[in-house]
Amino acid sequence: MAPSSSQMASSNVSPLQPHLLPLSADHIIDGTGHTILPGLIDAHVHIGDDEQHLAQCLAFGVTTVLEMFGEPENVSKVKKIWLERMDVADLKSACHGATIKGGWPGAPLMAFAEDKEAVSSNFSI
Repeated sequence: MAPSSSQMASSNVSPLQPHLLPLSADHIIDGTGHTILPGLIDAHVHIGDDEQHLAQCLAFGVTTVLEMFGEPENVSKVKKIWLERMDVADLKSACHGATIKGGWPGAPLMAFAEDKEAVSSNFSI
């Protein structure tokens, strides 16, 4: 690849172009010999209500995580944290997953449920 440049303004990164001369810049990084990657997406995580996990994801270049089978209360809590902070990855979630009758999460819920009848009626087990 020919030598190229990219500029960042606010949170937008310009596409690579042949040697851009910055009109004005607060900071210039010489990326010679390095690779520029867009923010990565982790498509299967279990965050729970752990905001530190989102901070760690961002530190490693993961800008968006997709929470699998998150409890709505936890997802709401962590999403509020993302809205307030700039040092954590974005969180996307579908919350409860779709399943077949008697499928996930019925078995683990039944194993630990005190009120097995309530679990059974809520998950068609």
